[in-house]
Amino acid sequence: DNETKIGNLDSSKKEKENIKTGLVNERSSLEEELLEKNKKLAELEKNNKDQISEEDKKNAQKQWNRGSIGFFEKMGSQKYLDVFTKIPENQKNNSKSPLLLEMNKTNEDGSVSEGDARSLNNMKEAIKALKVIQEKRQKDKGIDGRELSIFRITDYDMAVAQANANYASKYWKKKHSEAHPQQENLAYKTEGYDSNIKVPVDGVADAEHALSGWWDAEKFTFNKLRELGYKNREAMDRYLNSLTKDQLKAKGYTNSVGHYTNLVDDLMWEKNRQGDSKYPAPTLSKSAGYAIKTEEFQSVKEGRNWYWNKNTQALELNPDENGEKTYSIEDYEKRLNEYMDGLTKIINGKVTVNPEVKGQIDAIKKEISDLELKIKEKNNK
Repeated sequence: DNETKIGNLDSSKKEKENIKTGLVNERSSLEEELLEKNKKLAELEKNNKDQISEEDKKNAQKQWNRGSIGFFEKMGSQKYLDVFTKIPENQKNNSKSPLLLEMNKTNEDGSVSEGDARSLNNMKEAIKALKVIQEKRQKDKGIDGRELSIFRITDYDMAVAQANANYASKYWKKKHSEAHPQQENLAYKTEGYDSNIKVPVDGVADAEHALSGWWDAEKFTFNKLRELGYKNREAMDRYLNSLTKDQLKAKGYTNSVGHYTNLVDDLMWEKNRQGDSKYPAPTLSKSAGYAIKTEEFQSVKEGRNWYWNKNTQALELNPDENGEKTYSIEDYEKRLNEYMDGLTKIINGKVTVNPEVKGQIDAIKKEISDLELKIKEKNNK
């Protein structure tokens, strides 16, 4: 009887070992098959790498239409996207902050309009505008010939400029939104035509137009008032605010000098700014952002149709990098161009997907998924 029991135990043990060996062999076979399937999939996808489908084109166009929102998403930071949708904690009581968010809503499908400061074409032109600003600062220098810093660009400064340009296009009379800490210049120009022509955005021309006021005209006023003995910007502003529009025009003065002093990194020139002042002087602009919002509208004058183009511009200068990654203008431009070129290639590309190959890829992916499930089941036994 004992021998029989021992024999049964040996038999049972051997049977379990055989089952275990069988499972190991089955799993090994499945893993080898999975390896081969993955190799085949890699080969198929490699040969199909540059193929474009209708779905690819549709998705690329959708991404393009999201403008800088899509770009910032691709760059992987929520902070820049929050500029368009959230009010900073320290600005919760700023009555203008909700207006900033209002002007930066997207269309229902998540896209932005062609004239939005966040559109990719407007963003590209804004980078050209920053080159003009940089060149002006380096060529003309600051007050008393002071050397000015070569600023760089951050995604944060660009996002803030875009948000503020959109805001100012409607709420110009409320002046700066003041929702973010950058030191800002705003400008706009409106041009009318007697025919309905499409006027492309020109970042260089827009920046030069803005600088003619921000820098050239205000510098003239600044120097004249300095010659008259005004010792700081506050005193200059007080005097200019006391003059009527006709008096300003007669003297050839601008109504402020702050855009100029901001551009030369000396916003509150010679004003006593000790302690915890927001604007110590002089500063160094470490980074910058620029944006151009474009609009088109019509009017009728003396029975004649007029077609108008309005461009609102925002320049952000930042003496604090805020821990952000900075880029030279050239590197930032290259980064944006590569993103835009990648989408354009797909959008304008010819549909070249081979339905047969696409079917093979889908089929093998299904087989791989089934094999992975089987292996998982074997591992659990």
